[in-house]
Amino acid sequence: MNQIPDEILDFFKTSGAWLYGGRFPASMEKEEMELYSPSIGMLENMSCINVNRKAGAGVHRETVPPENPVQKTFRSGENFPVNPGNNQHMEEENPSVSEEEKIRFLKQIYGEIRECTKCPLCSYRKNAVPGMGSTTPLVMAIGEGPGADENEQGLPFVGKAGQLLDKMLTAINLSRKKNVYIANVVKCRPPNNRTPTVNETSACLPFLKRQIEILKPKLILALGRTAVQALLNTTEGINFYRGKVVKYNNSILLMATYHPSALLRDEHLKRPAWEDLKKFRQLILSVDPDYENTFTESPTKDTSSGV
Repeated sequence: MNQIPDEILDFFKTSGAWLYGGRFPASMEKEEMELYSPSIGMLENMSCINVNRKAGAGVHRETVPPENPVQKTFRSGENFPVNPGNNQHMEEENPSVSEEEKIRFLKQIYGEIRECTKCPLCSYRKNAVPGMGSTTPLVMAIGEGPGADENEQGLPFVGKAGQLLDKMLTAINLSRKKNVYIANVVKCRPPNNRTPTVNETSACLPFLKRQIEILKPKLILALGRTAVQALLNTTEGINFYRGKVVKYNNSILLMATYHPSALLRDEHLKRPAWEDLKKFRQLILSVDPDYENTFTESPTKDTSSGV
């Protein structure tokens, strides 16, 4: 388990802990904030999906085998890093779409992404990075594209910026293991982490739009300029939209903030990012006042099971 660098912890301490009466809570101290590795156990010969379901006071895991139509487009043995989560609003609003159907549709998209050659980025990838997280997300967090660590592991936001993003989400009771799905605009790493071109973004954006359509999150947290411009079809920069509440596709509430990598490059952006997160938490509460009461995720939870 990696140690969280002091500069990342400072992000949470320098601006105050607004959720906890101005003091940094004991539950967020350094030892408690050690980042779990979402990749542990996920890349080891997984041809099925581990599903957490509560049964009385305990928890058991059951294996859901992939359906035949999916196997045609989803290579055997590849990981499918999604979790059912603990939010029930998706099932209540879409009773005709079962969890198995949703997973099947997502797996089809995953297979298409891994085989995609629609733009030059395919020639640079070691692993495509479709996305990961809850399949019943309250929030979708959407960034620009994979970096070096993501390209190696095939999972989004697992490098230093990903560590910071997990801490940002945890601070407002969100988690990729419970109520968030994380994705990027482009699914393959641009060389040297450069900004994706318009043509690259255009080629990849339909995948993201289909993911949003299937997952139907209540809210979207857009991370950085590329995500905002792609999702809102705008040329405005991040500073024009950050902290504002708009609608994606005239239906899903969207708020933008700085990409975590920008916070690592420029410490002056940390305080305004704090303010954005405060606003986003209030926005979530306006949509789901009880979401924090159902959040039980621990950032130090063992993930060696691959769940």
